[in-house]
Amino acid sequence: KQLLEALQICLKLKDTFPQEVIGETMQELINYPDPPVLFMRTTIQSLAMYQDLEPLVANLILLRLIDKKVWTKPKIWEGFLRALKMIREESAFSVIVQLPPPQVEEVKTRWPRLGEKLKAFLRQQNGLMA
Repeated sequence: KQLLEALQICLKLKDTFPQEVIGETMQELINYPDPPVLFMRTTIQSLAMYQDLEPLVANLILLRLIDKKVWTKPKIWEGFLRALKMIREESAFSVIVQLPPPQVEEVKTRWPRLGEKLKAFLRQQNGLMA
């Protein structure tokens, strides 16, 4: 609980911890073999505060987590899914298509409307039926 409070305080100190510092920190932390427990909470809260971090989250953080088989770590997987829902649909689709089929199905089951839009996106992008 104290770590969560400390994280909240740091994120509120925008002069001390501006977007650039948060982004650089996230880039460092994603390189750890196992991301720290609060990594996804930090990512989600940072993304909520700084929408300009979306490309970093979509194009680096979430894709690296896929490489690390994020779905095998339940707490980080939950955070991954929450972050995925926070980014623009087009960015989310680019991430989702990198997941293995069982995880894609989980995303579609959790968010059926997003699943339908993903099918349309895939048909439009690749001429494939999803």
